[in-house]
Amino acid sequence: MTPDQGGVAWRVDLGAAVGAAPAVAGDRVYVGGWRETYGTPTPARGDAPPGASDRLFALDLADGSVAWDYVAGPVQRQPRVVGDTVYVVRGYDGLHGHGYQVRGVGTDGHELWTHEAPSLKFLTVLGADASGMAVGTHDDYLSGGEERVTELTPGGDVRWQRAFDDAYAGALDAERAYVSAYTDRVRAFDRATGETRWTVETTELRPPAPVVVGETVLVGAMDLQGADRTSGDRRWVREGLDLSGVAAADGTAFAATGDGTVLALDPADGSTVWTRSAGTNWAWIAVAGGRLYAGWQDGALVARDTDTGERLWRETFDGAARPVPAGERVYAHRPDAARTVALADDDGTRQHTYRFGARPTAVVPGDGVDVVATRSGSVYGLAR
Repeated sequence: MTPDQGGVAWRVDLGAAVGAAPAVAGDRVYVGGWRETYGTPTPARGDAPPGASDRLFALDLADGSVAWDYVAGPVQRQPRVVGDTVYVVRGYDGLHGHGYQVRGVGTDGHELWTHEAPSLKFLTVLGADASGMAVGTHDDYLSGGEERVTELTPGGDVRWQRAFDDAYAGALDAERAYVSAYTDRVRAFDRATGETRWTVETTELRPPAPVVVGETVLVGAMDLQGADRTSGDRRWVREGLDLSGVAAADGTAFAATGDGTVLALDPADGSTVWTRSAGTNWAWIAVAGGRLYAGWQDGALVARDTDTGERLWRETFDGAARPVPAGERVYAHRPDAARTVALADDDGTRQHTYRFGARPTAVVPGDGVDVVATRSGSVYGLAR
């Protein structure tokens, strides 16, 4: 795909695969090289001369030019950018994690600090903001040993560290870190001290990341619970929903269920604001600009008014498409088919179809230019 093929502002070939979505902050794109590893990696792989697969690149959002690159090691997670710091998770995947670290890198490309995970552990960023970041380790039950949740200061110092199962997803607010574990639990940690504030049991082994809406934390998928943000007390439960997606906007929660229903909920008491049947099963959902987008398994992408549930438009594709709102457009993104379609957000008119030739990452919205990378090492700026 070249810039004259409709809607592509620029393309850069990094010379290495990209496995994690880029990050866009201001006028910069941060994207990391990556390599696949199978079996248990050996230390020698980490000692090899660094190539493009070991680098974090900073690109100009306007034209894709490389501002700088930094030797990080294979980048395994989407970078996070907070203020003048880029948080990068590097490591080697296999039966176990090898050499996993989170590094703080300045937006000018110099290394600020490094925090290393214990041996044989994978590491995931649970959340980051101006107060610091929370990271969790997990091993998918393979290596055994104690898993940890750690809160780091913006300078990379350990504020606290606590044991907690296989921590793989989370959410933050100013006071607490809410962490999901493989062992059917969600726990709230005090961000200042690391003390456990509450723990909620779920009905699935691997609950999704909690969603914080006002004073309620949404927990679970098979059964959706509304937990009090401060105490963890159960405010309400909706049983048997078998959710495939949860989102929140403007104080309302939205969900897609396993039986093909999309609904809006009041997070305070779990009551239904509106419900609509789509006639199929699971969906990816996203909310932006007063619209709820649901990409259903049968290939239908449906936009609804968030206040009323009224259907605004419907487009059909040859497979399930993940909706990605970006300004006045929404992308119908299909990584399995190596393509994405840009639609007008108000009426669903198709604007561009992008075919990448290799599996793409998620599309990441930017200021006038949206960014996507591929396993073949190409990074594209998609002009709005």
